[in-house]
Amino acid sequence: MTPRRRGYRVLSEPSDIIEHMFDWTGIDELDADATADALARSRVRVLEAQAEQLLLAAQWADLRAPEFVDECLATLPGEERVVPSGADGCPQIDEFAGAELAALLGRTTQSGEQLLADAVNLRHRHPQLWADIRCGRVPVWLAAKVARRCAAVGLTLEQARWVDTQTTQYLPTLPVNRFLKLVNAKIAEADPEAAAARAEAERLKTFVQSGVTDEHGMRTLVARADAGEVMYVVAVIDRIAVVLAEQGDTDPVDVRRAKGLRILANPERALALLLGASLEHADDEPEPQPDDLAGVHDVEGRRPWDYRLRVDDLTEQPLDEAIDGLDEELGGQLRELTAGAVGGDAAADAGRPGGLSEEDRALLRSVLDALGSSDASRFDPVLTLHVHLSEAALHRAAGLTDAGPRIARVEEIGPVVLESLRRWLGDATAHRIVVKPVLDHVTVVPVDRYEIPRPMRELVEVRDPFEVFPYGTLPSRRCDKDHPQPYDRGPRDGRPPPGQTSMENLGPLSRKHHRLKTHGGWRLHHPEPGVYWWRLPHGHWIRVDDSGTHQHGRDPVMDLRLGIAVIPPSLVG
Repeated sequence: MTPRRRGYRVLSEPSDIIEHMFDWTGIDELDADATADALARSRVRVLEAQAEQLLLAAQWADLRAPEFVDECLATLPGEERVVPSGADGCPQIDEFAGAELAALLGRTTQSGEQLLADAVNLRHRHPQLWADIRCGRVPVWLAAKVARRCAAVGLTLEQARWVDTQTTQYLPTLPVNRFLKLVNAKIAEADPEAAAARAEAERLKTFVQSGVTDEHGMRTLVARADAGEVMYVVAVIDRIAVVLAEQGDTDPVDVRRAKGLRILANPERALALLLGASLEHADDEPEPQPDDLAGVHDVEGRRPWDYRLRVDDLTEQPLDEAIDGLDEELGGQLRELTAGAVGGDAAADAGRPGGLSEEDRALLRSVLDALGSSDASRFDPVLTLHVHLSEAALHRAAGLTDAGPRIARVEEIGPVVLESLRRWLGDATAHRIVVKPVLDHVTVVPVDRYEIPRPMRELVEVRDPFEVFPYGTLPSRRCDKDHPQPYDRGPRDGRPPPGQTSMENLGPLSRKHHRLKTHGGWRLHHPEPGVYWWRLPHGHWIRVDDSGTHQHGRDPVMDLRLGIAVIPPSLVG
């Protein structure tokens, strides 16, 4: 199948971008056969649209190569530079090319840069995949996976092309997982020594990472470490879960495990809990079991000692449900990482006290008494939660009304129901709570210096939770605070104009986007607080406000109003 040739026109009116109506009439009149045919045609159109976008990205990279634009050799800090567009064998492009591409496509800057890299990597390093994409035989996302894997492991141009010749022919006949396994095998075969080095590096790679918070205020924690270390930690968490049950906690075992993880974060509380449980069972001795009954469970499903976890508890894997929500490749990797992490016998035996002498018991009791009189909160981490509540939510929390939202917004976490927030703040281990007053923007006045006072910075971060760049995702607390109207330092021997640093002339930007605004040819118009009009180097306008990012297209009227010279498209580099 060869895609039809397309004609392109210059979009000159904002309405060309703002609205594009689709005609769906007739779909609900199709019978089963006609619907099947339409579905097949839609698959072809999707392949065509994705291929077109990838080809346009490759063309964009060509137009942003140094031979098409001024030599991008930075002479001042922050100026644009020439950077590689992809892996070995790919040309160089100017550093800010991906940002404008991303804005035009409604993507984040990082996503636009990745699309550029995918396009040039496929075109230069995987010619067979590139040809199949142009003919509509290969989905772009799958081809991009192959290109990214070859680039990530550092294959040379020749090695990547060899992998391309060895694998692409099997793409139409193999399921995705089997095809990607073939790609991995050929990547290792292309450079066996490097593959061995990667395997060794992977063996040494350990991490603890937290996932994205979901709509229920829950977050997944994933750790990778030596198998023995993981078993040890899991066994201690299981032991704490058992102790909590002994103390009357009726929550399911998975919930108690999560509480155990929280308790372990404070060593003094964990020590006191485990020490008290050990003393309580210090005199317990397991009843002798005949060899033929070793490991047998009673009718309650418990092992010989009642305080141990049930077998069903030990075999539950609470991470499975979270893994099921991830994409297939990442989910498979996490399943491999977590397989067998909970060993039933080892976890059940964790913390099993042996016989203690009277001297040992006296020593442990004295330590426990000392812990009881100690302030364990000194070991609690200092956490700062920035919670945003509407007036209606405050009234609901105070019991003044049943109407209104029951949701708070917690920075770095997202929407959280008030009941969850109340539980976090009222947790028995959360004693160190500091309440700070709400800042009043009326009391924050402009200043006559470039540096931003802390109260003003805080209010800007509250007003603009994320950077004000199109499709920006970086939280404002990690951003530069940019002056949309550039700061005028005044004459060398005089004072700068007063009041330039104010709430009305500040907006959060990431360091890269700050540089792009200063040196990349982007224009920012800030007519009122909270409204940011961006003009891209090639003439498109995008509005960012408190409701998000809005494509506006070309607007000659705005260009003239702001005194921007309109350059004919034929002269635009």
